Amino acid sequence: MKILLDDLLVQKIITGKYQIRSLDLNVANIIKEPINIAYSFVLEDEYVDINISTSGNLYLNCDRCMDEYAYKIDLYENLSLGLKEFGTEYDVDEEARHYIILSFPLKLTCKTDCKGLCPKCGKNQNTTPCTCKNEIFNPKFEKLKSIKF
Repeated sequence: MKILLDDLLVQKIITGKYQIRSLDLNVANIIKEPINIAYSFVLEDEYVDINISTSGNLYLNCDRCMDEYAYKIDLYENLSLGLKEFGTEYDVDEEARHYIILSFPLKLTCKTDCKGLCPKCGKNQNTTPCTCKNEIFNPKFEKLKSIKF
């Protein structure tokens, strides 16, 4: 959705709602249901007041257990741009896309206490606890293992 400056100069206020079905992230099935976007553009003296709200669910894979989970987004953006910074048009889709991407946590986890996959057998420890002996050993310390105290 693009908002043209010429239209804004005539109407002074432009508002609307719509849905997007793609983020163009090259990730399969991230959007299974539409993302809702509402916007308002208000022309003041020499600047444009922009409000964009984005809400919906993205379906991501947990970095620990690889299970798919719903990541809820509920974002609100408010900014003011001078007429020069606004340019001839403003792309609402691109702005919403940027804010969605910036809202992603660094580590995508299905829940805070996700146990992840077993490093030996690969089972999801959230659903099927395994009986593997979990030894955490760094090979850099192999020579220290033989020291007797």
